[in-house]
Amino acid sequence: GGKLVDAWLAIPDLTAPHAPMSIKIALEAPASDVATYLSVPELGYSQALGLDATTISGTTSGTLQFDFLLPETQYPEADSQLRFLIEADVKDGAQPGFMHEGDLTNANGKLTITQDVLTYTGTMTLSEAPLNVELTHSFDEKLEYPTTYKATGNLAVPQLAAFGVDKLDFLEGTLGLSAEVRRNPTASNLRAVIDASQVAALIPEIGLLKENGVSARAQVEVEKKGEAIDLKSLQLQSKGLDVLASARTRDNFASVTLWRCSGWCSARMISAVLPTAKVRVTKSA
Repeated sequence: GGKLVDAWLAIPDLTAPHAPMSIKIALEAPASDVATYLSVPELGYSQALGLDATTISGTTSGTLQFDFLLPETQYPEADSQLRFLIEADVKDGAQPGFMHEGDLTNANGKLTITQDVLTYTGTMTLSEAPLNVELTHSFDEKLEYPTTYKATGNLAVPQLAAFGVDKLDFLEGTLGLSAEVRRNPTASNLRAVIDASQVAALIPEIGLLKENGVSARAQVEVEKKGEAIDLKSLQLQSKGLDVLASARTRDNFASVTLWRCSGWCSARMISAVLPTAKVRVTKSA
């Protein structure tokens, strides 16, 4: 359980109506206690982020502050205004099925929570991908994507699975990644800038397309709704290569449009690298 370290109470004027009051508590607590608190219906953060008090691990230390106004009448529920603020340092946090996707380990950073928003800034390993992360989850139900996180890191190609990108067996090496992911329970949007200079590309049917050390840069936007995946835009530039493409994937079938395709870019190359059973590639005029 949690350990109370210190506590403060501030009451500027007990005689004034709607006088502000503040209670602040310093605590040390296991991450499971935080997950339990965040699961109350009024917040719902645990459910949205896939936090489970029975499987989460790690420790937290910080402060819990309540600010409210003294009521004007004998019925405080009618006009009291409660605000709270949690600020905590997270150490060695781990959660299987984080955000209902990958396993989270090695979370070390700063957690801030109010009744409106949760933010986390620090490091974590998500599905074996080590990342620097800025994560925000809003309690505003009107937002299309209440959860947003920005992530940077240097990842081996298989570690891209943390972002739903896998089956890239034709690539080998390390990618520099800067990504922003927006998500809700049924959909997600990924925008990323990728430095692929330290990656080699080899397609057995075609041969070696790019050597490790040759400069290469990509910008990509991917939208996923249910099982449908739309590659909204892919821009890829390297020595002897210039590609601008978009694609739609449905039921193991990909429809690709090449808006720009020069150098060693070809419809055959696109067909070879896509992890789907059937591919249709068209070139735009």
